[in-house]
Amino acid sequence: MGVEQKLKPLLVSAETIIELAIIDPSRYGPLIHANIPDYAEILLKIFLEDTGSKLPDSSRPNFKQLIEEVEKNLPEVDIEPFKTIKQYFLAIRDDFRNPLHHKEYVQGFLTTKAIALECLLQFDGLLGLLFPKLPASFQSDLNYFSYVKFIRMIYWEDKGKEDHELYRRAMKALEKIEKGDKYKCPPGYDTGRIFSVRNLFKQDDETFSVVVLGYRNGLPKKIISILSESGSALKTKDILGRLRDYDAFSGIQQKEVEACLQHIQNKKQSDGKMIVIIGGAYSLSQNPAV
Repeated sequence: MGVEQKLKPLLVSAETIIELAIIDPSRYGPLIHANIPDYAEILLKIFLEDTGSKLPDSSRPNFKQLIEEVEKNLPEVDIEPFKTIKQYFLAIRDDFRNPLHHKEYVQGFLTTKAIALECLLQFDGLLGLLFPKLPASFQSDLNYFSYVKFIRMIYWEDKGKEDHELYRRAMKALEKIEKGDKYKCPPGYDTGRIFSVRNLFKQDDETFSVVVLGYRNGLPKKIISILSESGSALKTKDILGRLRDYDAFSGIQQKEVEACLQHIQNKKQSDGKMIVIIGGAYSLSQNPAV
């Protein structure tokens, strides 16, 4: 049996837990925290089987034994990131083997939204570390990967580290899908959100960008490149004209350029520069005050 065949039933089962997090991560926090560590343990076993490693000499090896065996078989480059994930799940195993048995503590700590979502993302981090080359066809067959994209966006938005405008527009797109579907569900069970997340976050990066942001995925880099090569500030129509010189953007409309500029202006780029607007024209500046 191939590794994808082994992973598929596990991830399909994990989808059910993530759907609860999409509906209400705080409400279902104890359930998330009780089940995800068990899924992580199964991941470790699948990895050891896939690498041909011998399982620890025990009829039922514990989590710590599996961790130690996995570390022996990981590429050196993955050891450090694995240690962080390892410590996370070992802490859960030691302190909250079954959080449902610790209701007084669970209610005060474990059911917080951030902790429930972090547990899911730690599991996904383990999946990506142990199985970094899962085929795109395998990923597209499952809802798991679209769910995780949504969970990651929510988690980092709550941490204040997400692109807030991207988050705002994604939420708006989800609401639009839900209104179009007119899916009815009982109060307190936002099942319609699950279907809208599948619909939106299963799109490829290009389609997602067009639907959510109103412009194609590669446009920001191309605009930055044009402004970088220009010796002076450019107005929207000038940027539009230069974009149309490229085959990939030959049919681009001003509306798409304006949507992109609105999103990326006044945001620091990786090289420290920012797109600023002065006198109705756009330019790159190291200092937003200039």
